[in-house]
Amino acid sequence: MADKKQQAEMPSHFPHDDRTPSRVMEDFITSSLKGSEEVRTNVRNILRIKYGEDEMQSFDCFYPDDFTPESDVVVFVHGGYWQEGDNALHHFVATQIVRSGKIAVFLDTQNAPEGGMTSIIAQSRSGFAAIVAHFPEARNMSISGHSSGAHKVFMTLAHDWSDDVTWGYLQARLRDVILLCGVYELEHLFESEVNEPLQMTREEARRNSPIRLLQPFTENIKSWTNCRLVIVHTEYDAITIRKWNENFIKEIQQYSLPAMKEVRIDGHDHFSMLSEVVRRDFSVTKLLLGEECC
Repeated sequence: MADKKQQAEMPSHFPHDDRTPSRVMEDFITSSLKGSEEVRTNVRNILRIKYGEDEMQSFDCFYPDDFTPESDVVVFVHGGYWQEGDNALHHFVATQIVRSGKIAVFLDTQNAPEGGMTSIIAQSRSGFAAIVAHFPEARNMSISGHSSGAHKVFMTLAHDWSDDVTWGYLQARLRDVILLCGVYELEHLFESEVNEPLQMTREEARRNSPIRLLQPFTENIKSWTNCRLVIVHTEYDAITIRKWNENFIKEIQQYSLPAMKEVRIDGHDHFSMLSEVVRRDFSVTKLLLGEECC
């Protein structure tokens, strides 16, 4: 059994109800597998479009019946503390995206220990560039990530794209960046169980902490015309995730982004919030679809 310090890193120990951590994960995985299988069965898709040599270096696409090359694209990056989960577990997120007439795309990377933190971030950037190249005529694109997936999204968009064709695409088409229960500081994970497969050095953890990279990230967001940043957090979550979300929001507010929104989802936890995006009327679903909420 994990001690209190280790438990503080684990969202499954902080549910919105009285379930045990094992039951929280069992329920999330069971519902996710069921919903994802239904989407793969009922929605046109192309799976594992590779952008790298490893099988995990790929993205999956789900298409509405009436899609065109100009259809809007919604990119999603799953969580799992950079070591668990894959796209297939999260395809349920496409349910309402496709019903709204948008294309849902799932970006994956290697998990630790096959990939280390620096490599995983590089893969995220390469994969995102490949998605941009795959949809050159899309009218609009948005990108969201959950938990460590939000970290991947941040680190991807904090990159200097100015010498890449991706820069012009993002200026013209990127509309929403939605960070869901993100992990924004890594140094506190250095001596935790989370780091055992990652094997980050303390310097690597600092270098790849979003809260230390707010300037390049916010400069990019400001440069991409009509891009909105939405930071979503839940009432119930791991102690460290709640702490660093609060610190991250406080720090990024100082950069005066013209279009930034903070959304707290009351009555939900790290996992229940994501499971609810199958509902059209759920606030986070509306955000993923580019609509106003809350």
